[in-house]
Amino acid sequence: YTLVVNDNPNYILPLHVLREFEDDGFFESIHPTIFTTSGVGTSVADSKNIGRGIARDLREMSVDGALLVAT
Repeated sequence: YTLVVNDNPNYILPLHVLREFEDDGFFESIHPTIFTTSGVGTSVADSKNIGRGIARDLREMSVDGALLVAT
């Protein structure tokens, strides 16, 4: 399925829709960094560790909100 996402990343992150929301003033801007993970076979402990790391990075970058997209 990676090939599908490589051809059209909007399957994972609907960036074109977010850009429209940004243009309409729903939020100030979209941060240039995007975090993605795959959950297949990832242990709960590793998932928690990854989540803590992402949360720490978002705080350090002063990100005020996040979009969680289910795939």
